[in-house]
Amino acid sequence: VTTSTLFQAASISKPVMAVATAVLADQGQLDLDGDVATALRSWDMPPLAEGVTSPITPRMLLSHTSGLIDGLGFPGYRPSQALPDTLSILNGAPPAKTVAIRRGFPPMSQSRYSGGGSVVMQQLLMDVTGQTFPDLMQTNLLQPLGMLLSTYQQPLHGSRRHSAALAHDT
Repeated sequence: VTTSTLFQAASISKPVMAVATAVLADQGQLDLDGDVATALRSWDMPPLAEGVTSPITPRMLLSHTSGLIDGLGFPGYRPSQALPDTLSILNGAPPAKTVAIRRGFPPMSQSRYSGGGSVVMQQLLMDVTGQTFPDLMQTNLLQPLGMLLSTYQQPLHGSRRHSAALAHDT
């Protein structure tokens, strides 16, 4: 391990994404209290339950109060397995190993950790900026902060694999 070793950040990456979201909101590219369903261009939010009128907002996605559910989290993928794209994860379509993101309870009625809500936020940021998620994170946050070795690229580019710490068992 050196100062240039890359480690997988997993869920720690969510608050970093929240900072990137705040940057885009500050630049006027995103309304934190706007309806996510109207801003998404490449995926349709699951319909509201009967009697529920409040829209899901980016603020709700970031605070895990959107009411979206996604099963039991993300099981991970072996290096030899195909990785799903964002839309496959949202729709629960192979090669995703998870169920489709769906509404589970009314927005703001409870707080429940939602990796799926974070994937919706990721898709929203891509739709708003027209950039891939790794590129928007690089240009809007990581580079300005001087985090030049950090990346959201997955899988990691071949030239950088030698710098990555890999998980292993006993």
